Amino acid sequence: MPDIFKLFRDNLQRYRFRLVLITACFWTLVDMLFLVMTFDDIFIPKIAPHLVDPGLLLWRTVVVFFLSFATAYLMVYKLRNIYFSKGFFVRFIYRSLLILGFVLIYCLLIGTIHLMYNDQENLFNAVPAAVMIMFRTNWFIIKLVFWLIVYFGTLVMYEVYEKYAPGTFFRILTGRYRTPQQENRIVMFIDLKDSTPIAEKLGHEAYFHFIRDFILDLSTALVENRGIIYQYVGDEIVVSWTTNPKNVKRCIRSLVEARRLVQKDGDHYRREYGINPEFRCGIHTGMVTIGEIGLVKKDLAMSGDTMNTAARIRSACNDFNEKFLLSEDFLKLSDLKDFQVKFLGNVELKGKSAEIKLYALQV
Repeated sequence: MPDIFKLFRDNLQRYRFRLVLITACFWTLVDMLFLVMTFDDIFIPKIAPHLVDPGLLLWRTVVVFFLSFATAYLMVYKLRNIYFSKGFFVRFIYRSLLILGFVLIYCLLIGTIHLMYNDQENLFNAVPAAVMIMFRTNWFIIKLVFWLIVYFGTLVMYEVYEKYAPGTFFRILTGRYRTPQQENRIVMFIDLKDSTPIAEKLGHEAYFHFIRDFILDLSTALVENRGIIYQYVGDEIVVSWTTNPKNVKRCIRSLVEARRLVQKDGDHYRREYGINPEFRCGIHTGMVTIGEIGLVKKDLAMSGDTMNTAARIRSACNDFNEKFLLSEDFLKLSDLKDFQVKFLGNVELKGKSAEIKLYALQV
């Protein structure tokens, strides 16, 4: 039996569900605003719109909401892999069929409801009458054009929304980072182990597909544990959390989950690429400066000694032949009684004047 509560336990699933819910509410609101502002609807009496039955409007709102929810669910959950893996023409066909189906069902349901309320038709008479109105007037064409604009506008918003990590987009929209902010963050630099020989073995194109699969596994684990992905650089991910006890635990859990997902997909990596991928990471905590940069292409930038130190800790993984290294500042905040932690000593990191105490984490 499927776990129906998994949707609300996993942060990634909650993020997608929230996206579906926002889309459904937005489409419903757009439909009602268009109706109220113009009354340009074949079923609404233009001479007396105030006489429209409130019950009718309620039914219309409910129908539009659930139809929008179902369409958004298909967009976010079911068709993402098709959009991601297929060519432009196939994606265009799927998207066109989806919005065409939405408008057909929308017009049929809305027409039926209005005929049942306004003309007191029963269901069996209202349905064929609604079909006749759809195709004997320009109402269907008007609605198709209207919803095409809304639909493709929504796709653009999805792309913009997913440009940033969950929760970051609205902070940027409200202008929080136009003035640089000082924040205490946990910072993790994580990348593929032995990336150079793997790239030489696979070649450019195969290596790109390999990295895309590998980054997907890591990103899933990080987002499910509420990590805010700062950037992707080749095979490297830079991710952060606001420093607090819960996020310290989430940071460690993300490592465990990332390793589990990579191992779970081990057969895929061996079959497709002949590789057993492993990753390494460095974790540090401290103050960082976050703000918007750029003119034509704006983005968020994180800077400060904490970022530099975390990157150097990750680089030290090769020196100690360890996969996961922690700074003492992060270790002091952690409860790692269920893990093995090995003290590596006072280490002089490249580019740093002062030594730092490093620890190896066994996951």
